[in-house]
Amino acid sequence: MRNEKTLYVAHTMPGLEQTAWQEIQRRLQGAALEGYKTIRDRNGMVLFRYGGAPEDVLALRTAEDVFLVVERVPRVTWGYEGLSQIYDALVRSRFLSTTRPGRRVAAPRARQRPSFRVVTRMVGKSQPYRRKDLQQSIEKALVKGSGGRWRAVAEGGDLEIWANLIGMDFICALRLSDATMRHRRYKTEHIAASLRPSVAAAMGWLTEPQADDVFLDPMCGAGTLLIERGVIARHRLLLGVDHGAEALAAASANIGPRHKPRQLFRADARRLPLRSGSVTKIATNLPFGKRVGTHRDNVPLYREAIREMHRVLAPGGRMVLLSSERDLVEAAVRAVDGLRIVRGYGVQILGMQARIFVIAKA
Repeated sequence: MRNEKTLYVAHTMPGLEQTAWQEIQRRLQGAALEGYKTIRDRNGMVLFRYGGAPEDVLALRTAEDVFLVVERVPRVTWGYEGLSQIYDALVRSRFLSTTRPGRRVAAPRARQRPSFRVVTRMVGKSQPYRRKDLQQSIEKALVKGSGGRWRAVAEGGDLEIWANLIGMDFICALRLSDATMRHRRYKTEHIAASLRPSVAAAMGWLTEPQADDVFLDPMCGAGTLLIERGVIARHRLLLGVDHGAEALAAASANIGPRHKPRQLFRADARRLPLRSGSVTKIATNLPFGKRVGTHRDNVPLYREAIREMHRVLAPGGRMVLLSSERDLVEAAVRAVDGLRIVRGYGVQILGMQARIFVIAKA
């Protein structure tokens, strides 16, 4: 039954909400979508219901963080009356009487009143009260609703509560994840402009992974895309190419002994050491021309690299490219017979506007 399922929020990089929902559907049987929210320049949000264990939700790869919804008031009245409405809803919340959900939430120490910290965000329609007023109201409500068993703290805390007032929609949620969800334990080596793991996972899902994939990242850098593709589904072979010895050393260290079979090559993405039509899926993070390279460098690079990717990609194959140089990608694809942009997703990468292109080969 719908009302037996817990409401969760998955935070994503802005623009990747729908891709995260694709993963949720695949991984979490019976999950039901409640909707999407976006806090501009900060994160996207996927609200969904799921009846399984919270540990299942923590296994998502396209999410930066996951939360269990404590209380939602979808139509908050404007002004101080709405602030009272939020207070009353939290005082009555069943959350305060439930046991600790999720394996990453710190357990309160014995014989100590559980502590909590509130993170408050307000976006959209302006209110006569301040963000600090909302935070204090939430703290008082949780203390009162717990019968004084809970105590609010400014820093740290056994639990972390995120309260979002987005327009007139109030969503208060308990953070289940910690920093390792978005940073990943395998990232021991880093290079400039290294791809964020949740974005790499989203790109992996957009290739429509199959167990017989020969997957190529022709500009593999520290290996993030290769690792995420290895985690999300079975594969026949993972191939990583980069022209830099430092990048390949970082990729080798991050991958370690996992995700076999796989091979790493030092080569130029414009002259790949692979047979024509030998790979079924390609995904890569093209240089943005800011931290790595320049726009002038990218003009011939994009044209030649995409032509070479087309050569090694099998008929019916798919490539997924991330870039902030939209015009260059579109021009390079148009110049190659048999390539077609199927879909594009606008994303924000650390405040920078970029786009993920899904490209099919006839």
